[in-house]
Amino acid sequence: MGQAAGIKVALIEGTVRSIAKKLYGKGPQNVRCTYPGGGVFIVRCEGVLSPLEKRLADEGGDEAVRTLKKIRYSLFVRERQLLSERLLDQDIRVETVLQDFCLVKDECIMVVVTEGY
Repeated sequence: MGQAAGIKVALIEGTVRSIAKKLYGKGPQNVRCTYPGGGVFIVRCEGVLSPLEKRLADEGGDEAVRTLKKIRYSLFVRERQLLSERLLDQDIRVETVLQDFCLVKDECIMVVVTEGY
């Protein structure tokens, strides 16, 4: 990985962490960003759920899990917007952000596709 890609990896990790703290009240326990190439960055966030969310995911049943996923999805729309705006401030143009999360493993995977790699 080149120096420019390494700088982008660090910027993306820090930005994802700070946005999570703002939106969810706590940041992930661990954020790792990798750059396989082609302007694509893969971000793995571990420990994203609050204690209440974890309990709902573990003990709440199907309806609680569906509700939790709906809430997380609605916040992801805002998270994606903030991520694009903050990275643009650092001259990183985002084409798209894809996200999926696993309640059982308490982690989230994001794919950030950038322009002009």
